[in-house]
Amino acid sequence: VFVFDKDFVIRDVIMSSSAQLLHTRDELLGADGRLIYSPEVSELFIENIQECLSDGKQREIEYPLESDGQVYYFQARLVPYLDNLVMAIIHDITDRVLRFKELQKAKKDSEEADKAKTVFLSNMSHEIRTPLNAIVGFAELLVGTDDNEEKAIYKEIIQKNTAQLLQLVEEVLDLSRME
Repeated sequence: VFVFDKDFVIRDVIMSSSAQLLHTRDELLGADGRLIYSPEVSELFIENIQECLSDGKQREIEYPLESDGQVYYFQARLVPYLDNLVMAIIHDITDRVLRFKELQKAKKDSEEADKAKTVFLSNMSHEIRTPLNAIVGFAELLVGTDDNEEKAIYKEIIQKNTAQLLQLVEEVLDLSRME
């Protein structure tokens, strides 16, 4: 629990013995918040402290802090406290924010994979139809002809396209096994 005055000076820090802070309590007490927090976070705090003091309503903010090259995320609930003071109950929400980012990335990756799968199936549908149409067409011609030389050509075309179709089906099966 931090207590800030209207000028964003830290007037008190109340914490359990097991709590860990990014700065020592002695460094924080009496410090101007603008020297502790980044300009963006300071501006966010100052704006919410002023609004909280003017309308007497609770405010909630979330903000990042960097320490030793690592980014931490915090949530602060601000409430008016005595004359021109605001009490801020601050929680570390780093795990929650990181899990949320991971979920967003997983969702994006899943959507991209789904799009790729749709394109793949569309292409495969086209690729399978081509040799299948040749097989069906030449099989019909084979049935309708009496010329042995023509039959041999049609049989060769059917065998070639059957092999091509079989190869495509094998590739689809291999891909589905990998997936």
